Amino acid sequence: MRTFKVALLGGDGIGPEVMGAAMRVLRETGDRFGFALDVTAGLIGQAALDAAKNALPIETIQLCRASDAVMLGPVGGSRWVKPTAMNHPKQAVLALQGWVGVYSNLRPIRVYQPLLESSTLKPEAVSGVDIMVVRDVSSGLLYGRPRGIETVEGRRVATNTETYSDREIERVARMAFGVAMSRRRQLVLADWGKVLETGLLWEEVVAEVARDYPEVDYRRLDLDTCILLLTLEPTAFDVILADNTSGDLLSVQASALTGTFALHPSALLGGQSGGLFSPSHGSAPDLEGKGIANPTAAILAGAMMLKYAFNLVDAAHAMRDAVIQALESGARTCDICPAGVKSLPTEAFTDQVLAYLPKKLEVPPLPAEAPKVQG
Repeated sequence: MRTFKVALLGGDGIGPEVMGAAMRVLRETGDRFGFALDVTAGLIGQAALDAAKNALPIETIQLCRASDAVMLGPVGGSRWVKPTAMNHPKQAVLALQGWVGVYSNLRPIRVYQPLLESSTLKPEAVSGVDIMVVRDVSSGLLYGRPRGIETVEGRRVATNTETYSDREIERVARMAFGVAMSRRRQLVLADWGKVLETGLLWEEVVAEVARDYPEVDYRRLDLDTCILLLTLEPTAFDVILADNTSGDLLSVQASALTGTFALHPSALLGGQSGGLFSPSHGSAPDLEGKGIANPTAAILAGAMMLKYAFNLVDAAHAMRDAVIQALESGARTCDICPAGVKSLPTEAFTDQVLAYLPKKLEVPPLPAEAPKVQG
């Protein structure tokens, strides 16, 4: 039986609850598909600050670098408002990305048929939406220097800097084209090249990479046009590629098509790391400890880990399909439950997902003695 080392960072708020649900499904999937997970827990974010006075302890970094993959819960909370504050929980996630060497973020957005009523758009407008947003997470505004707020001649001046190299763009572009090759072979680059030099470089480099993937239908759109079309024609998109901040905006816009942020997983990939896998939603501190959080995104993040870190595609699809079947059966947590329908707590919803996993694979025993070959 293959065994994989997994670092489990529960995070803050509802993080430990939804990540615990995901681990239940992952362990059961491993039992049925013949693999095991060697899981070690670590701290990050506010939980780490409270315990170790550091949002990203060195022990957590060492754990993640020594693991085959990382399951990462939502980090941060309502009391954190300054993004550059020392020891800010969100900064801990950005730092961890650097320590494990990831550079691309994959965010799948899918509108599930049983949840069409959750969208604020007409069902016929969002039925069939299946989008993958791929964005860089190694450079851009979040990492650029100089940055900060200073007083100049009696006035406060804020500065942020965006810088990209051709190498940084090329590697995430190749990741996006590779993803497109495994899907419907359509890719859109959304950039701000009409006003920014960084956007122009994105256009030039991605066009060069596109020549190596003639099977992919490639086109580019201005960022504002792409945002508009995501609402008007969301089913027209397959894979969307963008820089760090633009990709974050696009993934949030695409997530809104479903009417909830609780359904969407996220994978951070690149380099020699197996990756970081997490739900895209926040820590929802107002729901902490109530046992009613929706674990769907965390469970699907586990499925992404099986697929992208361990190449266990069949097991990953089984987890995803179990979630869909549970939703089709009527299983709902309170955030996606229509009026008049009884919602399920986190644990009971997870039980429903487990009920739809394929049964354990049975391997027939070898015969006590090999049969003789007839001449």
